Amino acid sequence: MLLKITSMDDLDVPALMAIYAEGNEENAAYFFPDLPEPERIRKAEAEFARFLREEFFPKMENVQYVLEEGGEWVAALRLTKLADCWWLEALETKPGERRKGHALKLLRAVQAELGPEAVIRDCVSKRNEPSLRMHFAAGFEIENDPAMDYLLGEIEERCFGMRFVHNIL
Repeated sequence: MLLKITSMDDLDVPALMAIYAEGNEENAAYFFPDLPEPERIRKAEAEFARFLREEFFPKMENVQYVLEEGGEWVAALRLTKLADCWWLEALETKPGERRKGHALKLLRAVQAELGPEAVIRDCVSKRNEPSLRMHFAAGFEIENDPAMDYLLGEIEERCFGMRFVHNIL
């Protein structure tokens, strides 16, 4: 089931943190290297929750989408509305749930939710073959190389800029 979350009130923070566990571990090691591991991971998770509460959700059209399967949150992504597209970021599948098609199912459900006029853009690492295959399977194409991060206005040399547009014929 596709869950559309537009505020912290609707967010199951522990369930979301379980999806983003690997990213939080990487951020914890990078931003808080001097802290013991359990403390630095808690700090990274707290910072992530603060970002969602204070920076992401206050922007009116921002959405956190979650795929729920059998009562468990298994995949998630964030969308930010820009002038001419939706910017996709943080597409993740919960460790232990990978290679089961959850990310593709989530992305296709979001595409259907947004409707036929939606344009979705994001950056995908050139080395992330599983993500590239999934994006191609979902109808994305490489729009630019190197990628343009439209949210930050920066060039991402290590990424492809991906673009999805519904086929309107």
